[in-house]
Amino acid sequence: MGKLYRCLTFLFLLVFIIVVPLYAFAEESDSVVIPYVAGTWDYKGSQTLNLLYVSSASTNTYTATDGGNFKIDITGTNRLENYVEARIVINGQVSTTKKGAMYWDGTGTIEFNNIPVGAKVWFIINVQNHDSLQLKFYD
Repeated sequence: MGKLYRCLTFLFLLVFIIVVPLYAFAEESDSVVIPYVAGTWDYKGSQTLNLLYVSSASTNTYTATDGGNFKIDITGTNRLENYVEARIVINGQVSTTKKGAMYWDGTGTIEFNNIPVGAKVWFIINVQNHDSLQLKFYD
């Protein structure tokens, strides 16, 4: 009885493992298909810029591993509300400039799109009011 029970259990599990994925794959649906994309941001590094006496500075260089988008999370330490402008430099060529406001909690985000895979990027950061900024970079 024990061998027969184990054999039937094994057979049931084998059929289950084969049939369920095939059934799920073959099922028709009228719902919208959402393509798979990268689900999370890859952390590239952080940098502190002390813009207490100047209003502009350049960041470190990062490599866009996935291409597509690049994001900068900005945290001000001295002034909670500030306007920050970031200009992206891709492989030595100055490209898009984007502006972002730091909100009442002293944080803000700027995103850049259409960055080629493997591109070397850095940013020129300008601030309206002198501040010390903590920048976190994501690809």
